[in-house]
Amino acid sequence: MESSLMHVSSYLRLGSWMYLYLKVDIHSRTRTRYRSL
Repeated sequence: MESSLMHVSSYLRLGSWMYLYLKVDIHSRTRTRYRSL
């Protein structure tokens, strides 16, 4: 039980980090595109 709970928490942490990274990456990409226009 505890091991599975730890797995779930680690997966959630990884997912949140990936979501933040993707959001920042898309934001910076769109900003650079607008600047180049």
